[in-house]
Amino acid sequence: MITQVRVARPEIILNGEDYYSSLAPYFLNMTYTDNCDGEKADDLQLQLADRDRRFINDWMPDPGVFMDVSILCERWFAPNAATLKLDCGRFWIDTVDFELPQHTVSIKASSIPTDQRIKGGNETRGWEDTSLEDITNQIASENGMLVDWQANYNPKYKRTEQTEESGLCYIKKRANEAKLAIKVHRNSIVVFDEEDLEAQAPSFTLVYGNVPATAGMSCYRMSAGHFSLKVTDSKKKVGLKYLNPETGRLTKQEAETDDEDAPDYGTELIDDPAYDPDEGGGNGGLLLVPRAGAGGLVDWDANNPDANAGKGAGGNAKGQRRAKSELRDANKDKESASVDMAIGNPLIASGMTFLLQGCGQFDGKWFIQSATHSVGPMYDTKLSIRRCLEGY
Repeated sequence: MITQVRVARPEIILNGEDYYSSLAPYFLNMTYTDNCDGEKADDLQLQLADRDRRFINDWMPDPGVFMDVSILCERWFAPNAATLKLDCGRFWIDTVDFELPQHTVSIKASSIPTDQRIKGGNETRGWEDTSLEDITNQIASENGMLVDWQANYNPKYKRTEQTEESGLCYIKKRANEAKLAIKVHRNSIVVFDEEDLEAQAPSFTLVYGNVPATAGMSCYRMSAGHFSLKVTDSKKKVGLKYLNPETGRLTKQEAETDDEDAPDYGTELIDDPAYDPDEGGGNGGLLLVPRAGAGGLVDWDANNPDANAGKGAGGNAKGQRRAKSELRDANKDKESASVDMAIGNPLIASGMTFLLQGCGQFDGKWFIQSATHSVGPMYDTKLSIRRCLEGY
């Protein structure tokens, strides 16, 4: 009995119609990179053979056109298994390159719309008594986009300004200050908290070598990996300070990790004028605030901002969150790796966590920063990962 082999191919929808059926005779390979680091957009690269010169003459794709892309995997994990589909998203064609005498055409596309000013425009304006979610919704609406707000935290501002920068650059900057991250997927600005994603239960076990997998969890195999341990730029403590120009009051906040390997250089204070402890209401930026109905002062619990309800100075929780953000940014790449999966896997995406086994001291819970899926002639998946940060 002859068993059919597994097959993976792209699905490309252009103007509502299947475009891959026309491209199939010319298809060489496609690479999709799914990013979840808050910095890079999702990326798509498509390479085609132009042996009969159709693309360079009549079929040249227009920059700015968008296409909806997926990867279809038939009989992938079992001969009679249902077809699996990885939704890569919507991509706008950014560049088209032709190579002669090879007669190939390379198409590069991005998840960020090329026909909107959200990425390239430079604007100056301000908002008062608003929130980051409201501002993001306004900027998205101006560019024909939607917002998928997945974060539990929504920063509030008495006043904030966009100064000679694009809308996307402004949102990224404010999100980073609030320990949030963004990405663009299917014409929506997705706002999320990496710490919340890392706190999720592992989605699967990734195993190297002949190691028994964790029971009750999907298990996948890796064929190769490159692991890196770096402590040079990591930090034990980070502090934040803000000098109120009107009152002369200095506010400080500090975050610390219990990681014993992190070098302790003392508290590094960051002078951050973007952090105003008065933003978000309250009685000012005091670390010690008046006790309601009684004499004396009440300390803020810097490690548990939720315990500070009713104590007055609403900005200190924001300052603690900002300090934690700086500390996490300094330490997130302390243990990182790149991994090759044994076979391509359409069930793996950035933002997932998993348990790593069979890699000695690197075993444990890890976070997927990006997943690169390549189709043609084989289907391969490569992961960029880092160990989950715990406790801060």
